Amino acid sequence: MIEPSVKDVLYREIARLDEDDRRRVLEYAQSLRRTPRGAPGASLLSLAGSVSDSDMTEIEAATEEGCEKVNPGAW
Repeated sequence: MIEPSVKDVLYREIARLDEDDRRRVLEYAQSLRRTPRGAPGASLLSLAGSVSDSDMTEIEAATEEGCEKVNPGAW
């Protein structure tokens, strides 16, 4: 048996919806295209070295203090 494509399954599911829900699906699909996907790494190279040494020391200390602890009761 040949698996139906995502497009075919999606089309069938949308066909079962009422007009208001179809409009909601359309709006959601359109919002996905507008969602930023991030920046390519190469475009961030210009930022390399832009954080001062003192700021980096502060960031590293905060990371070690707040992120390196395991709290078994928290999960």
